Amino acid sequence: MFTNPRPTELELAVYDRTRYRLDYQLSVGKPGQRHVRKMVREAVQRHAVLAPCLGGRKLRMLDFGCGSGDLLRHFALEGHCATGPEPGSGYARHAVDLAPTAGPFRIDSAPWPSVADPAASVELVSMLHVPEHLPRPVAALAAIHRWLTPGGLLHVEVPNMKGYDLKGVERVHFADVISCSRDNLIHAASLAGFSLLAETSPTSLIFAKPGGEACQAIIDLKGTARRNRTACSEPITVPR
Repeated sequence: MFTNPRPTELELAVYDRTRYRLDYQLSVGKPGQRHVRKMVREAVQRHAVLAPCLGGRKLRMLDFGCGSGDLLRHFALEGHCATGPEPGSGYARHAVDLAPTAGPFRIDSAPWPSVADPAASVELVSMLHVPEHLPRPVAALAAIHRWLTPGGLLHVEVPNMKGYDLKGVERVHFADVISCSRDNLIHAASLAGFSLLAETSPTSLIFAKPGGEACQAIIDLKGTARRNRTACSEPITVPR
């Protein structure tokens, strides 16, 4: 499922920089304290999810679309070298302000195509609720694949379009240009060269960049078709 007609990358860049946070968090500048508290809690939870895959190593980490910077701050406090792009100007400023409290980390307040990280420059990338906002998500995943060292990890999390009942406008967020499920997320990652390593929920997945080995998409096509037939045969009740 995707937006048609699809906004141009320039239109999306302007929207992400100037309007997105106002529409979603009612923020006209830096994030509010309620949102910050929520993101701090989620940063702790996401680090805990990744910890078994890290093996105690201190990694070079990039948070793709780092928002208010709380995940970067948490990883920096844990001893990792953290960096990340954030196109929203107010949230990027807030993330920069966090740096002195956690040790150095870098914020790039620019759209992701402007991020010029060299090949094999990071060992961990997080991409949390970002792919659904990108007009070319496979291209972004391919860029991340280049940035990662062999064996590097990618944590992707997106809303699950197949994971909840119809709830009006909440089913498809208006700032999402595509909608994701487990199957098309795995397929997109495999096109970029990743293999599935771990699954914490249907659309919260950890991928690895193999050391030169070919990847195969891990998609149960028969199971997907069966689930789709079952879902489409059920009546939909629209709330009055």
